[in-house]
Amino acid sequence: IVGVITDPAAVCIAHGLTEIEHAGNVLVIDWGASGLTATHIRRTSPNSSLISVVRHASDSSCSGNAIVDALVAHCASMFERKNKVSGLLDSVKAHHRLEMACESAVRTLSRAPTTTVALDGLYEGMDMSVPISRPRFDMLVGGVLKKAEILLQTFGADAVEFDVVLVAGNVCDMPAATTLVRTKLFPNAHAGRGDVPPDEAVAIGCARHAASVDGTEGVGPSTRNVTVSPIAIGISNGELEKAIPLIAVGEPLPANVTRSITVDGSSSISIVQMQGESVSSKVIGTIDKVPSDSKSLEVTLELSAEGSLTVAL
Repeated sequence: IVGVITDPAAVCIAHGLTEIEHAGNVLVIDWGASGLTATHIRRTSPNSSLISVVRHASDSSCSGNAIVDALVAHCASMFERKNKVSGLLDSVKAHHRLEMACESAVRTLSRAPTTTVALDGLYEGMDMSVPISRPRFDMLVGGVLKKAEILLQTFGADAVEFDVVLVAGNVCDMPAATTLVRTKLFPNAHAGRGDVPPDEAVAIGCARHAASVDGTEGVGPSTRNVTVSPIAIGISNGELEKAIPLIAVGEPLPANVTRSITVDGSSSISIVQMQGESVSSKVIGTIDKVPSDSKSLEVTLELSAEGSLTVAL
């Protein structure tokens, strides 16, 4: 093991996120067998190759398994109606065989307009043969797709325009899922590289990251995980609204910053947590007993990768 990265990070690496211009806000849609996860990722600064996870949301009810279950229920209903039997799904063996056949049918419908779920001797010696067209399949899984649409619409409802939308997971191979993401929800977003299959995006990203860490990658900048500061830290001589930022959000850690500040007769200096251009109400610490005859002081802030803050004068 040469490193551990998250699935969204692997997808970004697979698509060469650092090579894409104007990739300020990135949405990674990981839609696989266990569920749908939407992750908002952005660069720490316009010219930086560092990326950070802003937020994420997930829903297991619109998973790939739910799509297969919908097709299984349809095929079982058609089989029981045709043969005038019941209890097909109560048979563990028959249920498992039908699930396997439906998984294969879902993959086939991603490439072909029609397919047939066919099984010999499925239940009580009777064969199954259920033809499925892509429009019929899309109707069967319409409820699952609607849940996915609601999640993605809610996730993108904030005042954030995604410059790039990347997809991963085998569900994203489905034409209906592609239409939902690329045409209906995010028609203007960059789609990343066209040579990265959604069901292989995570594996490709991990392989490229491993090659980068191992030093065997021949082309392109190296990619590595870096711990960055989640908050901005500054200093103030009493007037919080005039605090001086020293460590910015997204600053690679460990960070060591030295700055001279004007004291102006202040008896103490506050270390504050900053939020954008304003200062939060939380004061992290205070330096008391500032020499009264000092007009300026040199303050050094050091923040370790573990989050330990050290202040020196």
